[in-house]
Amino acid sequence: MKRLVALILACLLMVGSAIAETDFEKEYFIPSLIQEGQYPAVTDGSVSLTYWMPIDTRALTYIEDNDGNAAWKLAQETTGIDYKFIHPAAGTATESFNTMMASGELPDLIQMTTENMYSGGIEKMYNDGAIVDLTPYLEEYAPQYWDEIHHDDTILRQVTCNGKVLGFYKMTFADAQPWVYANIREDWLKEFGMESPATIAEYEAYFDAILANKPGVVPLYVNFNNAEQLMPLLSAFDMLKGFYVDNGVVKNFWNADGLKEFIELMRKWYEKGYITKDFASLTDTEVFAMFDVGTLGMYIGSYETAAIRAADLNIEVSHCRYMRKEKDSKVRTEITNYPVSETLPVVTVVTSACKDVAAAVKALNFNYTKEGALAFTFGMEGDHWNYDETTGIPTFTEFMTKNPDGMTIGHVSYIYKCHIRSGYVFPDNIGIPSTSNTGKGRGKWVGDNDPNVSSELRLPPIRMLPEDSEERNEIMTEVDSYGTEMLLKYVTGVESMDSFDSFVNEVMDMGLDRALEITQKAYDEFVK
Repeated sequence: MKRLVALILACLLMVGSAIAETDFEKEYFIPSLIQEGQYPAVTDGSVSLTYWMPIDTRALTYIEDNDGNAAWKLAQETTGIDYKFIHPAAGTATESFNTMMASGELPDLIQMTTENMYSGGIEKMYNDGAIVDLTPYLEEYAPQYWDEIHHDDTILRQVTCNGKVLGFYKMTFADAQPWVYANIREDWLKEFGMESPATIAEYEAYFDAILANKPGVVPLYVNFNNAEQLMPLLSAFDMLKGFYVDNGVVKNFWNADGLKEFIELMRKWYEKGYITKDFASLTDTEVFAMFDVGTLGMYIGSYETAAIRAADLNIEVSHCRYMRKEKDSKVRTEITNYPVSETLPVVTVVTSACKDVAAAVKALNFNYTKEGALAFTFGMEGDHWNYDETTGIPTFTEFMTKNPDGMTIGHVSYIYKCHIRSGYVFPDNIGIPSTSNTGKGRGKWVGDNDPNVSSELRLPPIRMLPEDSEERNEIMTEVDSYGTEMLLKYVTGVESMDSFDSFVNEVMDMGLDRALEITQKAYDEFVK
């Protein structure tokens, strides 16, 4: 029965693809179709693989594990290979992963949200004997994945370590799009007669309007511990959070030329009541609730989460342009068109405990076929999406955007499709139910193709030797902890700005100079 269902679904996808020679084919990279005779890889149900991966908690409202997810069901039915999913409890992924690795009792497959879940990275994971080199298997058993990692030199550099491919990565060849924004109440903008803010002065005007017209409302929440949440504000100060490169010289946030000016602005905002006083203790759930009920005017966070919640609650939300000093000022962003995201470089590895590596490779390859990419990004054709008659772009049905069973968009996004996983991924401007049908693609909110928007400070996808990676991680754990502690003290006024130069000297003495040296070496090697 499973084989019959898979055959029917595959045929439906192939029929759909035949009429899609329109904008979808022109504007987006489309993975190759399943080859004749490629699947099922196993016909007798004899192969079962244990697969450890975190699961979005919204899915658990309706399903026990990813075996109940429509896209993962299709993957198993098509390949003939069964997955036994192992999901860590909510909020325990890192702890669960570390415990599992220390025990030596490994599943066949592990999906990591980043290579650095393993101390020293994926190459050290291989050197320690925990995972296998997939390179000898890929051309024969994973032809779609093999083709995609050879699409260009950038992706090949990202997925290889000393000539070895050690994992199956989440990837896309679509235009680069950010996913973290300053999310704002669009209905309030209309009420105040304002456009979406872009300059520092425009942000401050919105905050002042809230204080003047919305008693009891706090204008802004920002998490200073989260690098991604600082990005839409740091864009005005010629620096990035973490390491970046300026005219060939590697630099870091903690000794950046613009850091003092940024802190002074945040301190002013805090003193004027723009920033919520308890920002350091608020949880994401509390922040979302404040925004939902109208006691918070802006928060910096996930575009996906904001769009989904806005659609579910029927409120108007806008996503601000990244902040700049003046209208014609440079906007520095981390947005770059690297196939493997550096903010969420999801990767699945095959462990040394796996008894049938070839079967594992065949199974994981499905996620890189056209059929797999469509299913995981959009769900099942006909039920969850259809090709638009004009553009040929997959468009979600009302089952996904206005679910008749009362499921939120967050629920359907992780029950009938799967947003975060290893595989080829169509971009979120067409792949998120709450925004794909509105035309509000992410890219437009950065700068509307403004030539002043630049990602030239972003480091390329460098790789470090395992020992260098481990040394730098140890240094930066201490530096980042101390730096964040001092940042909060400066913003809240606990620490005088008179000590700022001493602070910079202190982080250099803690090893930041050595971390910069390590990163510079890796960068120089990359650009050779």
